[in-house]
Amino acid sequence: KRMLYAHFGSKEGLYTKALLSVYERLADCERQFMIEGLDPVASIRNIVHVSFRFLVENPDFVRMLMWENLNRATAIPKDDLVKLKAPTFDYMRRQIRRGVELGIFRSDADEYQIVLSLMSFCFSYFSNIHTMSAIFGKDMSSEEEVHARAEFITDMLIKYLSV
Repeated sequence: KRMLYAHFGSKEGLYTKALLSVYERLADCERQFMIEGLDPVASIRNIVHVSFRFLVENPDFVRMLMWENLNRATAIPKDDLVKLKAPTFDYMRRQIRRGVELGIFRSDADEYQIVLSLMSFCFSYFSNIHTMSAIFGKDMSSEEEVHARAEFITDMLIKYLSV
């Protein structure tokens, strides 16, 4: 316990460092799908699948983020979050704009709403996976179910965006 306080200052300091660390891992993972010049439809598909893979491989992130939201997002300074997420959001917005310019995405596509929906659809599946497994009587964490959900979200977003 003494070492904990010496290194992090407090339990809260440890929590903040752990949460920041997992956000940094997410940012590293997200860089995998930031392929400039990739077809916008393929980019959307890539974003969803990389997000799902990260959430499958990092269940503690889901729990930590749920806890952070219950505590009104007080652990990590807002500027740090913005700095970590800005490259991802900028890439996604560029891909949506590019799809509009190429005539494959709707010109009235609201970039903010698309990005928010994509993130919400991906995260809510994992934050509710246990109750949904009970309700539907199936293992929503199985590889087949996770893949099916990622495909559904991808198709839904692409169909919404498509001209």
